[in-house]
Amino acid sequence: MSTPFVNIHCHNGKVGQAVIIQNIFVQNRSELIPQTFYSLGLHPWYSNQPDLDVKSLLIKYIESDLLMVAVGEIGIDRSIKIPIDIQIRVFETQLTIAQTYNLPVIIHSVKAYSDIIHSITKCKITIPIIIHGYYGNNEITSKLLSSGFYFSFGKQLMLKNKNALSALKRIPLERMFFETDDEHYLIQSIYRFAALELNLSVKYLKEKICNNYSSIFNNEIVKK
Repeated sequence: MSTPFVNIHCHNGKVGQAVIIQNIFVQNRSELIPQTFYSLGLHPWYSNQPDLDVKSLLIKYIESDLLMVAVGEIGIDRSIKIPIDIQIRVFETQLTIAQTYNLPVIIHSVKAYSDIIHSITKCKITIPIIIHGYYGNNEITSKLLSSGFYFSFGKQLMLKNKNALSALKRIPLERMFFETDDEHYLIQSIYRFAALELNLSVKYLKEKICNNYSSIFNNEIVKK
C-alpha cells in the first residue's frame, strides 16, 4: 500500500495530489469541486460585508455537509484597510463556531500573530490551529510553537525564503503540513523539496503528514 501526498490548503484540484482540502470562501461556496473535502470561512479581506451572515452560513454547512472538515481560511491581516476591530470580531465569531463543532481552523495572518494568539487565548480555543503559508521568523515560530500551533508550508519554501527554511527545520514533524494554496506547484514537488532540506525520505515524510492529517482532521486516509 502506498501513502498519498496530502495538500491541506488549495484553491483548485489540478495540482497533482491524491488527498486535498480545497479552500472555499464562504460567499463563494458554489466553486466547490464536487465530492472534495474542504475548509470554509470568511477571509479577513472580506470581513466588512454587513449583509453576509457568516455565522448562519458556517453553521448551516457544518451541520449538513460531512465534506466540510475545517473552518478557514480565517484570520487577521494588518496590511489591509478594514478596521482591525471588525476583523477581530469576525475572526473570533468563526473561532467560537469551530470550537463548538470541534473543527480545526486554518489561519491567514499578516503582521498579526500577536493578535491571533490573543484571540485564541481570549476565546479559550483548544481545537487545532494551523497557520497556512507559514514563513515567520525564529521569534514568532517559538511563540507559536509554545502556544500549540500547527504550520503549513508551501510557496515560500519553493522560493527558498530564509524564514520558511529555518522554520521548517525547527518545527516538529508532528506539527507540520504542506499546501499549494493558489499556486500551480505540484504538491509532490513541495514534499520533495522539504524532504531534501530535512534529510528525510519522501516516503517517511508522507507517512508523518498522513498521520497528522488523520489525527487533526479526524479523517483516516485509505492507502492504495
